[in-house]
Amino acid sequence: MSTNFNGSYNHRAFFLNADRGTQSNYNLNVTQNVNFNFNSMLSFNTNYVLNSSFTNYSGVNYAAITTLKHTVGTDVSLRWPARVIFDARYGYSFNPQVATGFPKSSNIVNLALTVLMLKKDRGQLKLSVYDLLDQNVSVTRYAGNNSVSTTEQQILKRYFLINYQYKLSVYKSK
Repeated sequence: MSTNFNGSYNHRAFFLNADRGTQSNYNLNVTQNVNFNFNSMLSFNTNYVLNSSFTNYSGVNYAAITTLKHTVGTDVSLRWPARVIFDARYGYSFNPQVATGFPKSSNIVNLALTVLMLKKDRGQLKLSVYDLLDQNVSVTRYAGNNSVSTTEQQILKRYFLINYQYKLSVYKSK
């Protein structure tokens, strides 16, 4: 189990039309991780991230802006039966303050099935599906000068992938 805190501060002057002022932006992030591993057969990792941003102005009559974003993620890996690996990843993102018409949340599910083969498991055949629910979008809300902007970026949508890997050599130290 681990907890991480980090933050940043940005202070800058701006000139917009006849307005001159300064903008102070504080970003705070809190992350909580919980990891569990049972005999390298079952691995379970989950995390929660709270991103918050506070924007204040001086020298102008602009309202202070606060933005929040919540993210939850879970990874599960199961190595059973022998030489078979099942991986699942789930991510949920919630941005409660985005403008009307933008999605406030998204659910991302990735799955993979791997079969290890050949001597010393040097070969690996993997079937993966990314963004199973077809919801992969990135929505961001931020403040700058006298505006609050919401942007949406479309990210690579659902796809399936078959992959074969072969390990050519193994490093051995003397």
